[in-house]
Amino acid sequence: DPDVFLVTTGFDQLLASWATMAADLITEFPVGTTEIPVPGEVVLEAPFQRTVQTSTIPNRRDDIINASFGVKLTIPRAVTVIANGVFPLNRGGMRPDVLWTAGIEYTF
Repeated sequence: DPDVFLVTTGFDQLLASWATMAADLITEFPVGTTEIPVPGEVVLEAPFQRTVQTSTIPNRRDDIINASFGVKLTIPRAVTVIANGVFPLNRGGMRPDVLWTAGIEYTF
């Protein structure tokens, strides 16, 4: 695991007495260089000569920049519904296209 510089900034905005919106920018920048040993090409001689690439790891930094947007809705009878999505803003690292989360809270 490399050392990384983390930067996170965001805000929550009250939209109504029962609705709140949240937005965040979440970043992760590796510090220094990380040398990952990548295997080289393999040359096969039989039944005919051919070269096989053993890895498709790109030669670039894995800076990660994500945006997060969410809402929190309080409905009658002390129930709160929460939904959030995290969206990548660049192509660094291995991440899904969208990471969804949802939840329900009940206060008793």
